[in-house]
Amino acid sequence: MYDELIKVPLFIRDWTGEIASESHHIEDIVSLADIPPTITDAMGVDKPDSWSGYPLQQLIDGAGTFSREFTFSELCHKDAIGNRIQMNQLVLSVSSQNWKYIHNRQTGIDKLFNLDEDPGERHNVISEHQTVSEEFRSRIDERIDRIKPRDGDEPNSSISSDTQERLRELGYVEE
Repeated sequence: MYDELIKVPLFIRDWTGEIASESHHIEDIVSLADIPPTITDAMGVDKPDSWSGYPLQQLIDGAGTFSREFTFSELCHKDAIGNRIQMNQLVLSVSSQNWKYIHNRQTGIDKLFNLDEDPGERHNVISEHQTVSEEFRSRIDERIDRIKPRDGDEPNSSISSDTQERLRELGYVEE
């Protein structure tokens, strides 16, 4: 969950001519969850209340900032679409402007990085910053509680048989 994996550039082409013409580098903490609300906002459509993202337009215009303190990134290997999350393979990170905490169940090692002093994320300072580490680990644990599969969960059976067959043909789902 290092920046090389989770920090991706975003380019938006404005077909309306209403977004600023020059490029912008946004320092606020943003997420891929912000893309759908950005699109609906540009289209003049209200976003559903269930969406967690924010329209990026206020950042692009310089009219405001987000109050987002942190964002999560997660990687859960699955056997195939519709199967259970493999919690023992979970890699999850929580990032703020200054810190990143990585919880890696694949290696069993948690890491904390001070992004101000170590933007390359090379020096694990988890033992040197116990308070920050505990705070971020608490956020990780809360997130895990929300994604943890429950006993008795069934694989996703709402995928049509036609879709399942197409996914098998493409190699995404094994028999």
